[in-house]
Amino acid sequence: MSTPPSETTEAGSLLVQVLDNYLAAMQAGNPPSREQLLARYPELAGELEECLASLDFIRQAALKPAVVDGQSPDVLAGLGVL
Repeated sequence: MSTPPSETTEAGSLLVQVLDNYLAAMQAGNPPSREQLLARYPELAGELEECLASLDFIRQAALKPAVVDGQSPDVLAGLGVL
Protein backbone atom coordinates (compact mmCIF):
# COMPACT_ATOMS: atom_id res chain seq x y z
CA MET A 1 0.00 0.00 0.00
CA SER A 2 1.46 3.37 -0.96
CA THR A 3 1.29 6.73 0.78
CA PRO A 4 -1.31 9.14 -0.65
CA PRO A 5 0.28 12.01 -2.66
CA SER A 6 -1.00 14.68 -0.26
CA GLU A 7 0.74 13.00 2.71
CA THR A 8 3.96 12.65 0.69
CA THR A 9 3.86 16.34 -0.23
CA GLU A 10 3.17 17.37 3.37
CA ALA A 11 6.04 15.22 4.65
CA GLY A 12 8.36 16.67 2.00
CA SER A 13 7.37 20.21 2.92
CA LEU A 14 7.92 19.49 6.60
CA LEU A 15 11.31 17.95 5.85
CA VAL A 16 12.38 21.05 3.93
CA GLN A 17 11.17 23.30 6.77
CA VAL A 18 13.00 21.22 9.40
CA LEU A 19 16.22 21.29 7.37
CA ASP A 20 15.92 25.04 6.75
CA ASN A 21 15.52 25.61 10.49
CA TYR A 22 18.44 23.27 11.24
CA LEU A 23 20.72 25.09 8.79
CA ALA A 24 19.70 28.48 10.20
CA ALA A 25 20.45 27.26 13.74
CA MET A 26 23.77 25.81 12.56
CA GLN A 27 24.75 29.12 10.95
CA ALA A 28 23.80 30.90 14.17
CA GLY A 29 26.11 28.53 16.04
CA ASN A 30 23.49 26.59 17.98
CA PRO A 31 22.17 23.60 16.02
CA PRO A 32 20.01 21.12 17.90
CA SER A 33 21.51 17.71 18.55
CA ARG A 34 20.76 15.06 15.95
CA GLU A 35 19.05 12.92 18.60
CA GLN A 36 16.74 15.76 19.65
CA LEU A 37 15.82 16.53 16.06
CA LEU A 38 15.10 12.89 15.20
CA ALA A 39 13.05 12.45 18.39
CA ARG A 40 11.03 15.57 17.62
CA TYR A 41 10.16 14.36 14.10
CA PRO A 42 9.91 10.55 14.29
CA GLU A 43 7.78 10.46 11.13
CA LEU A 44 10.73 11.92 9.21
CA ALA A 45 13.49 10.02 11.02
CA GLY A 46 14.74 7.97 8.06
CA GLU A 47 14.84 10.79 5.54
CA LEU A 48 16.03 13.30 8.11
CA GLU A 49 18.91 11.03 9.17
CA GLU A 50 20.01 10.72 5.53
CA CYS A 51 19.87 14.49 5.02
CA LEU A 52 21.80 15.21 8.21
CA ALA A 53 24.46 12.67 7.23
CA SER A 54 24.76 14.38 3.84
CA LEU A 55 25.07 17.80 5.48
CA ASP A 56 27.79 16.47 7.79
CA PHE A 57 29.65 15.06 4.80
CA ILE A 58 29.43 18.37 2.93
CA ARG A 59 30.54 20.34 5.99
CA GLN A 60 33.51 18.03 6.57
CA ALA A 61 34.49 18.18 2.89
CA ALA A 62 34.40 21.98 2.99
CA LEU A 63 36.74 22.02 5.99
CA LYS A 64 39.39 19.81 4.36
CA PRO A 65 41.91 21.40 2.02
CA ALA A 66 41.40 20.43 -1.58
CA VAL A 67 43.94 18.15 -3.20
CA VAL A 68 44.17 18.09 -6.97
CA ASP A 69 46.42 15.49 -8.58
CA GLY A 70 48.21 15.08 -5.26
CA GLN A 71 48.96 18.82 -4.91
CA SER A 72 47.83 20.83 -1.90
CA PRO A 73 46.03 24.19 -2.31
CA ASP A 74 49.24 26.06 -1.36
CA VAL A 75 51.18 24.44 -4.18
CA LEU A 76 48.33 25.01 -6.63
CA ALA A 77 48.01 28.66 -5.61
CA GLY A 78 51.72 29.14 -6.23
CA LEU A 79 51.26 27.76 -9.72
CA GLY A 80 48.40 30.16 -10.44
CA VAL A 81 45.89 27.30 -10.57
CA LEU A 82 43.83 28.58 -7.66
